Amino acid sequence: MASQAALGHPISDFVVADDLPEITAATAKLNAGEILSATVTVRIKRYDGTIVWTEITSRPIRSADSAELGERAVVIRDITERKILQEKLLAMAMKVLSV
Repeated sequence: MASQAALGHPISDFVVADDLPEITAATAKLNAGEILSATVTVRIKRYDGTIVWTEITSRPIRSADSAELGERAVVIRDITERKILQEKLLAMAMKVLSV
């Protein structure tokens, strides 16, 4: 199963290169303790090569004896359909505004 094969790998292994700054910025805020969890919207490459839009929420799992950011609990949700609908709505709004 693809999701099992992803366990233990950094998110950056799957995120489209152009979207990596989103991950980097969120990780920096987590490391600095500015936020307790981070949610970003990025594209990821699936094992079959297709690219999908995702919403990734990450929360550090800190051990009691360390303040350093270590492992994280990560939830990845496919939001491709939502992004397609948003793009259609934007296109319709722009069409109405240009009339």
